[in-house]
Amino acid sequence: MSVKMKPLRRVLMIFSNSYDGAYPRDLAHGFFDAGIEIGFISLSKAAVPQWINNHSAKEFSASFGADISLARKVLRTISVIREFKPDIIQAHLFLGGIVGLIAGKIMGIPVIHTRHHIDEHYQSGTFVHRWIDRVVAKRSNHVVVCSTAAERWLIDVEGVKEKHVTVINQGFDFSYLSPSVEAIEKAKLDLGFSEERLNIVCVARYSKAKGQNYLLLALAELVKTIPNISLTLMGPGESQWLVKLVGELGLEQNVLILPSRDDVPACIAAADMTIHPSLADSFSQLVIEAQAVGGLLISSDIAAVREQIIDGVTGVIVRPRDSQAIANTVLYLVNNPDIALSMRKNGPLHVREKFTWQRMVDEEITCLSRYVV
Repeated sequence: MSVKMKPLRRVLMIFSNSYDGAYPRDLAHGFFDAGIEIGFISLSKAAVPQWINNHSAKEFSASFGADISLARKVLRTISVIREFKPDIIQAHLFLGGIVGLIAGKIMGIPVIHTRHHIDEHYQSGTFVHRWIDRVVAKRSNHVVVCSTAAERWLIDVEGVKEKHVTVINQGFDFSYLSPSVEAIEKAKLDLGFSEERLNIVCVARYSKAKGQNYLLLALAELVKTIPNISLTLMGPGESQWLVKLVGELGLEQNVLILPSRDDVPACIAAADMTIHPSLADSFSQLVIEAQAVGGLLISSDIAAVREQIIDGVTGVIVRPRDSQAIANTVLYLVNNPDIALSMRKNGPLHVREKFTWQRMVDEEITCLSRYVV
């Protein structure tokens, strides 16, 4: 005899920082279409996304801020719960997981924790970070992860029970990943791309966990064979350590380091090649975006990459922390333009079939509905 689930009416989303991204935007869209009210908290009081009013989402971040203590964040979250009366809390990222779990337990609201990382705290965090990760995962009513690789990590390394974890691959609204010819041409002009150069882009947060240093080492090897090569790095975070490495390697004429941009799909489409040398990803949005716009993609073999790329068909997967493997693959693709062109054609078809936002929303609603009390 099947158990009838209660209807899901209201969901409170708690994010550590900004929720101005494709993932929360597409959840808001799908929940709105399904008649589910959704509220957002940015614990750092990040700027409110422009899309929020399009989906009648509620915004509760005004009383939060990066300088507010953990205790005050919890108390203010409890106040939001009393006002919004959610059926369930979905907590995202490290701090969001902590605050959501504490506030949910106090108020008797089920908490679904969405883990967007796998082993990043094992690479660059502390014992405290790792311990809190485990506690939040185990004490939440359920955990949602974006990949089978993340699920295996939680089970095998962090000791979370298999029935306590659900894999929901991120989905994408591909209408946002179809840059116009004009947008692509503008990106080429902005970034200084030219037909005479091999133009490579790397889009990632500036962090050693993202492996940009290995890409620079590969570039230092490649300039010996392809002197007219250029690498454009873009993303959030502190990049001074990369600026220093560029100087040490004598690559000032070949590397451009930029902050985040709003036209990433157009930049990828404008480039000759996209390289993702990351060492820590649960599920890389960039990997999907690069394939969606027909980019020629090289990615390190970590976490969910083999769930996202068909190696040799929609992109090339290389060993992580291996600058020589990156360099060799760049040369292989340059010397085999027919293979490169085939990958560019296969990528958009692959991701548009497997990673739809509608599928993601349906799976999210089904998962959350199981825990409505």
